[in-house]
Amino acid sequence: MKTTCSRPATYLGVDLTDAYCKAPRPIDVCGLDARGATLEARFWTWSYEGGTSDVDRLLWEVRAASRTALDGPHALARRGQSQRACERLLRAPGKTPAELPAVGRPFAGFVRSSVELFAAFASAGVGPAAADGAPFAGRLIEVYPGGNWSRLVQGLGERLPAKNTPRGQARRRVILEALGVVFEQGAAVGHDRLDACLAAVIAAAASGALADAETLAIGTPLEVDENGTAREGPIFVLSVGAQLRETIASALRGPSDVHVRRR
Repeated sequence: MKTTCSRPATYLGVDLTDAYCKAPRPIDVCGLDARGATLEARFWTWSYEGGTSDVDRLLWEVRAASRTALDGPHALARRGQSQRACERLLRAPGKTPAELPAVGRPFAGFVRSSVELFAAFASAGVGPAAADGAPFAGRLIEVYPGGNWSRLVQGLGERLPAKNTPRGQARRRVILEALGVVFEQGAAVGHDRLDACLAAVIAAAASGALADAETLAIGTPLEVDENGTAREGPIFVLSVGAQLRETIASALRGPSDVHVRRR
């Protein structure tokens, strides 16, 4: 594995990709550092070839961060199950079965890539917390930004446009800025980076760094079976309080197309 990171960050968010497709794209990583009441965002990439690849080159980043949130499954379902409890509860489109799926099936390459990468990190001693650990004992957590965006605007009368549209990206950027994120001047921030940034915000909230917000563990605790296989485990979602929700609502009521015009 390779990284383009030049200096570590306090909180990391990672938008995983399918390492088994014909032309895998680099993995977008967002790093956040607290500066007073704001979270300064930077972006870089990882390259991953699939399987239990050597993650030594990434360990300094993950170990330097308080917490790292990856957008992808970290464990398989219980034997006999076609999906994990967290995926059912959050209606995640990609389902993780009890055995690694064969490449070629829908979401199979992405699921394999994510489970194998989490396993490689766990083997290096920086994996998620097992069932007997504290809720946030692990350095790595699983998130699902695609399902968390709608939670952040729930009850606000806002229906977010598709993430691959300019307006959809502009609205998501407004939400992140309302949460305290500050982007680098002139930085191009497409939907993959926006998902990585929300993942990093969830990592910050899980570390207690986001005022009026908390993370909820959806699903069941991570289990390790008699063969050493990781199963189930939670997806962490961001839950905001009334004050922060009003901040988001106020930001969304203001002009947001400025980000569309800048691009």
